[in-house]
Amino acid sequence: MIGHIVAVRWNEHATEDLIATFEDGLRALPGIIPELISYRFGRDLALRPGNGDFAILAQLASGDDLPKYLDHPAHLRVVRELLAPILAERTVIQFEWEPDFAASA
Repeated sequence: MIGHIVAVRWNEHATEDLIATFEDGLRALPGIIPELISYRFGRDLALRPGNGDFAILAQLASGDDLPKYLDHPAHLRVVRELLAPILAERTVIQFEWEPDFAASA
């Protein structure tokens, strides 16, 4: 499994309405893109200084599914039309998702 994480910071044009519209666009993606096994996103809780503003976590079966998600027309529309106008910066990482991993004390 693959985890795909995106963390973003908003620019000065990011209003509450534009962020909510972006969230609505993200909310629709799991029903449209079959490669998404799990899809989570949310606004930073501001529990620590210096955090980003928003994060997305997509779970996919394999690295082969990543371009199917990223290049899907519905995803591209959300990025171009809803994210790009309010984006200042982003950081992206993919990692091996170990679903049976249990943290030990």
